[in-house]
Amino acid sequence: MREYFVENDLIVAEVQKFYDDGVAFLQIRRGHGKLSNGLFLSAPPALIQRVSSHIVRLQCGVTVVLGNNGYIWITEPKDEEETEADVEDDPPQKTINLELREKIGRVRNCIIALKNNFLAIHPESIMEVYRASRKYEVKQLLEALVMEDIVKSLKKKR
Repeated sequence: MREYFVENDLIVAEVQKFYDDGVAFLQIRRGHGKLSNGLFLSAPPALIQRVSSHIVRLQCGVTVVLGNNGYIWITEPKDEEETEADVEDDPPQKTINLELREKIGRVRNCIIALKNNFLAIHPESIMEVYRASRKYEVKQLLEALVMEDIVKSLKKKR
């Protein structure tokens, strides 16, 4: 592992098992590996709803990695060639265009709204809040009243 990664790298891996001495056995599947060109945030693990795949390309064109440990990575979508190369190579830092950065920021703020209202975080809830958030600017989504407004449809479903 140390030939591919250094300490403090953010990676996506599956924990296979823990040994008695505290060592973790990790498996990095194809398409997983070092994370780059994205945004990291965390939420209480209890809010992350288990789904069949925790790496999801949302309908808005952003990829989200929802870790069972509460760690969330939001990034640009990758094609197959980029994904395979990232496992073995240090992924290149690319410039992300303004439109995609705004989408990533909007998804981030929608996840924060879900987190602050103690609502489950999963692809469908993120997209529902994302759709409700379109009438606001990205920076407005962090205001308390706006957060209440964009999550109200999910609160009704409780």
